[in-house]
Amino acid sequence: MIKTKLEIPKWLENRYKILRNAFEDDTFRMEAMKDYKLELPEIKTDGDWFTIIFKRPAESYESRFYGSTTQKTTQKTTQKTTQKTTQKILELIKANPYVTRKELAKSIGGITEDGIKYNLNRLTKTGKIKRVGPDKGGHWKIIEGKA
Repeated sequence: MIKTKLEIPKWLENRYKILRNAFEDDTFRMEAMKDYKLELPEIKTDGDWFTIIFKRPAESYESRFYGSTTQKTTQKTTQKTTQKTTQKILELIKANPYVTRKELAKSIGGITEDGIKYNLNRLTKTGKIKRVGPDKGGHWKIIEGKA
């Protein structure tokens, strides 16, 4: 079997060389790709065409740079933050049972009214607090022994 060299037009060959040099000789691009832990692109020619293949990494950005502890750390941080927020909400309700979600969000800081609503719903479901009266004009009651 005799292998023959593909006849590549001169104009394509020049462009191919430019592209090859851009990815192999330009240390800035190579360093950037290494920094992001990416493979260098593969450049192929076929007759009058050339193809540049950028390979997608198999693992996510987070796992490439931070490892698998990210999810565990996020869960622990979320639990701690939720516990602290819950404690603050209970303290504020003890001080003023007529406190509104807006006032709670403003007092705690770094949380939206929807975040307060979420935490109040969790406290209600776990039986730590109870809403007495209507939405407007009602108040919160802390269930002793549960809080």
